[in-house]
This record gives sequence, C-alpha cells and structure tokens, in this order.
Amino acid sequence: MQGLNYKIYLLEPNGNYAELDTEGLDISTTFSLTDIKDISQKKDTLSKNITFAGTKNNNRVFGNVFNQSRHVDPNIQESLFVNFSVNKPVECLVLENSTPILKGYLKFSNAIIDDGKISYECIITGNIFNFYSLLGDKLLSELDFTEYNHQFDVRHITDSWDSNITISGNTVAMETGKGYLYPFINYGDVSSPYPSDVNKIHINNFRPAIYVKEYLNKIFDQPELSGFTYEVKGNTEFIEDFNRLIIPNDSDVMNQNMAGDTFLMMSNLFTIPVNKASGDLQEQRRYLRFPYRVDYLSSIEGNSTPYPNEDGETGNVFTVVREFKTDGKVSFNYSATLNGNADFRIKLLERSSTTEEFTVVVENLFMSLNNNSQSKYVELIIPQRTFQVGKQFAIRLDFNGSIINLNSNITNLKFETGAVVNYNVKSGDYISPAPVTNIKQKDFVKSLSMLLNLYTYSTLDNPKHIIFQTYNDYYSYCKPENIQSTALDYTKKVDYSSKVTFSSYGELAKKYSFTYKADSDYFNSLYTSKYGEIYGAYAEIDSIGTADEKKIELVFSPTPLVQYNNTRRITPEIYKLESNNFRSTYKSNIRIMYYNGLKDCEGYQIGNMSFNGSTFNFTPEIPIPFEPNHKFTFYPQVGHIKFATGLTDNTYMADLNFGIAAQYYFPADVPQVQAIPNSYDRYYSNQIKELTDLNNVLLETDVLLSEADISNLDMRVPVFINNQYGNAYYKMLEVEYKNRLEPSTVKLQKINL
Repeated sequence: MQGLNYKIYLLEPNGNYAELDTEGLDISTTFSLTDIKDISQKKDTLSKNITFAGTKNNNRVFGNVFNQSRHVDPNIQESLFVNFSVNKPVECLVLENSTPILKGYLKFSNAIIDDGKISYECIITGNIFNFYSLLGDKLLSELDFTEYNHQFDVRHITDSWDSNITISGNTVAMETGKGYLYPFINYGDVSSPYPSDVNKIHINNFRPAIYVKEYLNKIFDQPELSGFTYEVKGNTEFIEDFNRLIIPNDSDVMNQNMAGDTFLMMSNLFTIPVNKASGDLQEQRRYLRFPYRVDYLSSIEGNSTPYPNEDGETGNVFTVVREFKTDGKVSFNYSATLNGNADFRIKLLERSSTTEEFTVVVENLFMSLNNNSQSKYVELIIPQRTFQVGKQFAIRLDFNGSIINLNSNITNLKFETGAVVNYNVKSGDYISPAPVTNIKQKDFVKSLSMLLNLYTYSTLDNPKHIIFQTYNDYYSYCKPENIQSTALDYTKKVDYSSKVTFSSYGELAKKYSFTYKADSDYFNSLYTSKYGEIYGAYAEIDSIGTADEKKIELVFSPTPLVQYNNTRRITPEIYKLESNNFRSTYKSNIRIMYYNGLKDCEGYQIGNMSFNGSTFNFTPEIPIPFEPNHKFTFYPQVGHIKFATGLTDNTYMADLNFGIAAQYYFPADVPQVQAIPNSYDRYYSNQIKELTDLNNVLLETDVLLSEADISNLDMRVPVFINNQYGNAYYKMLEVEYKNRLEPSTVKLQKINL
C-alpha cells in the first residue's frame, strides 16, 4: 500500500542485526491480554501471517532454508543467515514510518516455492508468549540454589527466622523474601504421637523452604532467558504479602545430593605369594584403612569384626549409618603370574546383620588363566542401588582353582560413587535448600499468576522486562477516582461510517470454580472425605450464565493448619497417619504459604528423636549460648492464613484459600476467619462482579489509529467516547491494528461507574 514504509529488523543477542525487505508487505497485529469469557486464559500480542517475498536479501537472511543440504549448528550463537533455524524464534523490531510499533519474536512457519517464486510465511509474537516458550518443559528442580549452602543445625535453623542466612559462605542479614527459611511444619519425621512428647521436635521436621520471590529470581537468571527481567508491581500491602510467600520442602525424607566422589580408596594394597593344593578354595583379602569420605554415609567396623569366609579370617566391614543411593564402580590395577588354572573375581557383598551370611550384590570375573602372566585394569560396575541404614557391606577379592605359585600385586583400589549420590540429611551436614520436584517452571509461574490473578505484560520501550500485576492494580486507572485524569478521548477517532456493534458478553459461564489441587496427606484426605470438596475451594454461581463451568485450578495443594494439645502452635501438618496413629513422612504436592514471623507458644526443644520399636527417645541439640535445658517459647509460623506481625498478635488478616473451609483444625475464631478477605475476595471478586453485572456491554468498532498511537498503546488506560448516543468510559480489551491508513478494530468493555 502506497504511503506505508515498514522496516523489520531481526536482532541477535550479540548486537548483530539484519533488515528484511518489506515491499508490498501486509501486517495485521492483534494486541490483547485476556479472554473476557474465560478468566483462566491469558493472551499476548500476535500478528497474522506475514508473507515475505523471496528477494535476494531475504533469502540470505533466512539462510536459504529451501536448500536441503544446509545444516544449523546449535553450538553457534548466531541465529541469522547461514545459521538461521526454522525452529528457533528470532527477536525482531517492527517500525512503521520510523516509529516502533512492535517488538517481539519472529516465528518461522513456511518457506514456499510456487511456480519458481519463493516466499516466507511468518508470524510475530509478543515477549510474554516467548517467555513461556523459552521455559519449555524445564522443571523447578533444575534451578540451582547452592549459593545458599549452609550447615544444617539448630543455630542455622533459628537464625533464618529473624536474624541471618548464609549466602555464598557469608552471613547475611535475614530479609523476608530473600533466600531460605526454616518454617515450623510437622512432616511426621520421627514424630511421637504421645502427648508427653508434644514439645520434643525432631530436627528433621525443620526443612529449608524457599521464598517464591527467590524462585522467580532463579527462573529469570537462567541462560535461556538472557536479557529477560521481571517486576512484581502493586501497592505496599500486596508487595509485603508477596514477599512473605514461601514454597516448603515437598520430599518425604529430607535428603541431599552430592557429586560423585571416591568413596573408598587405598594404594599398594597387597602382594601375595601362594601355594595351594588342587581343588582348595583360596580367598585372600587385604582391606582398606579408614576411608576417604566414607564417614559421611557409613562407618568402619575394624579388623575385629568377624568376616565370613572359609578359613576364619577377619577383615574390614562397613556399616551404613544413613541411607544413601548411588551407582558406582570398584576399580584397580593388578599383575599376576599363574602356573595352573585359576579364576580371579572381585565382589561387592552385603548383609543385614552380623548373624547373617554375606550375599553377593554384584561380581566380576576379571582373570581366568592357564600358565599365563597379565597386567590389567579391572572394573566392577555397581548399578544404582539404595544402601540401607544398618546394613553392612565389604569388597572382596577371591580366586580359586588349581594354583601353583600365584604372585599378585593389587594397587590403587577405589570404590567410586556415581555422578550423583543421594543421602538422608543429618544434623551437622552441609546442605542446600532443595527446590520442589515434578513441577514445570512455566506451570509454577502460571499457577502463581492464577492464584493472585496477575496480569503479565511488557512495554515497547523495555519489551523483555516482564511485569506481573494484579487485576485490580492493572486496571487502577479505571477506578472512579482516577478515570477522568487518565482516560484517552477516542470520540474523534471512531469511524462512524463503519459498523458499530454493542453486544452482551455472549454465553458466560454458569459457574466459576477456584480450587487448589487435591493431595492425599492425612488432613487433606480427612477433609475431602468428610466434605466432598478440596480444602479452600470456592465456586461463584452466575444465575443467568449458560456456558460450561470455567475453572481456575492451581498446581499447588492446600495445607490445613492444626494445633495439638494446647501448645499454641498453629502449624501445617504434611504426613500420613498409620493404623497405630504413628505419623509417617509423605512425598507431597507443591504447597504455598505465608510466613508470619515469630509467634509465642509453649516451650519446646529441637533435637534428635529415635524410635526403637516401643518408645521414642529424644536428645536435645543445644546451640551456643543456650543452657542445656533451654526451650524455645516462640516458633516461625507459616500457613494459608496471614496473621498480623508480632509475637502475641494472632489477628487474622487474609487467607490464601479461595473460600471458607467447612472445618478448621485449630481453635479458630470462625466468624473472624470467615470475615477476612481470601484470595477470591482480594483478587477475583471485582472481575467476576464486572462479568456478571447486568449493565455490562461490549463495544466493537473501527477507530483510526496512527503508528504513534500503537507505539504508545497501554491497555491499562481507559478510553472515553462521547457522541449522539451518549457517553461512556471503556476498558481496552483488544486492538487489531493494520496500519495508519486503515481503520483498526477495537473491542471495548463498558465501565459502570
């Protein structure tokens, strides 16, 4: 079209760029954030198909993709010209008459050769779409929190409550929203059911939780999102509440991974001269001294421990002192000379107690000789397995057969663990806060956005800066006190020669449901079995709605709060309950909670609890400078209810649940709990009220917008229209922009003041 001058640049992270030929180009772009009829759906900027002619320049920029012999090297950062990939979006900038109107990502669709003419079909998407696309199927468990590595003990647990945390080996002042926190949660980890033990807390029930804000920081710090930043916007109260949000540990047993390492080793193991009669079984062993790193996971029994063999010899046996899982290998070098027939084997053996025989876990025949000499490197591969607490293992070298004059030199024997060793945590270990498992990063961000009804957007001047803002704050310009000073007057922009359509919202839902995800820990199961619904769920019924139910369902599960035996501790409980009323740990679904600071309670101790089959034995851990009988009279309170700050202030302020629970498992002031705003009240009620308002109407019309209007487009800003039919303010829902010479179609929602 004459009078139009488009420029489209493809941009690379290193600053290189290429300009595409755009003569005769037809561009139509839709700017939108949400689907008015489906509150669970969010949208983004999206162009219609753009067809580029196969000019010499465009062929070069698109890397001559029709050349079937071409190859894209994924190790090269450049994404244009010879390394252009049809599967990788490229950042782009669109200008109309030198005015930027769109900055997003060009996605390649097709290269077409028709009657000898080449063309390229593409679309341009916004940065929000590409943000989620770049996350792909990456899991939260891929995020690295090792900078928060610290010693797991009472001092570091209590310091995280209100004092300090460890970052990169340095002590840093604790700050809500930053790093990690040890909340008071009953995970059922060696948790006594007896009232006399209610104030004796096994230390492994304190597990490092990670703040929601820290998860977002790590997501945006990933190399795949280079250049992307984020911001959570809102009023002071909302930001304070957001910074309080934590994601607790979700594992059944608190465990830790460490990189594979040499587990056992010794040099110059032994040299054996042997003469034996034919048919005798010969077993010769020399055992390792106290081994490198073995004290992490097992202990050495020593030479006095009976070692089962034919001739009563003794040797070192290792007892597993904490459960760990690994693969690995045992390896060594040897040289031998044999006169006669012999087999030489290496074995990993295991037994459950000293009264049982050792059994072979895995073995390898590494020498079978007849009048021969050898020097060789030998490996015994150990498949991944769990080494259980209390079991004993040993490494043994055996040979048998008709042996005459065996001279064997074994050197540098090593038991090397695999790439990752997973082990149960004990007090004194150095650990890193563990991210939750089995949750995709994009699902985490989307569910967080659904919980708080966050609108996600960016601006043209900083398109890779992602902004999260609640529905209420996003549309704050539309509030009665702000609307006159912020609204844009579109009265003269409306194309009255074209069709103007006033309409209803169409078929709105009969029911809007808001729910967490079901989980099967004891209290969630108890609640659901009794009331037939998920704890904290809510449904809003629209009496005139006709469409199917619209559902907001989170990846998070709810967590009922519980108080036992007048301890005054109101705590989340995440465990299974066995038939004998003993608690057992449980691999839960991801949870989200407020941290409410320290609250006072009955005195309790933190220490090591063990169960010997009939009784629970407790040994307190006393951090310096506390006295031996010290008891904590305050605890770090977390849960779905937001309490006022202060040790003695348990005033209810807000609730992360969507609805009022049919039952609470702590001595709650039910009328007050029912009166506080929950997540539906705070983040969705205004939107649903607008949707179901009988006075609501949609307006669809054509307006004349320039490239400057689109460059400055802010869909938070209301518009005002005044004509012979009256006047009204509207929210901007969608803009379909072609160019400054053609009308743009806009969809508007009337604001009922």
